[in-house]
Amino acid sequence: LLKQQYGNFKAEGTETLEQTFNRLQAIIKFEDINQIDEDDMEEMEHGTVKHEGRQVLEKNWKED
Repeated sequence: LLKQQYGNFKAEGTETLEQTFNRLQAIIKFEDINQIDEDDMEEMEHGTVKHEGRQVLEKNWKED
């Protein structure tokens, strides 16, 4: 499956190995984001809001 998706991916002659790796990682992350459905996105947003709210409350509680 990976060979089908990334078989044409090639390192540029002037790129370092790290640059090639970073470019491939960016492509993979972009592909992963495109596969997330809307319900999952909403669930992640709610989780982030809950986490950030909890951090604010904990910080304020410690300051009091």
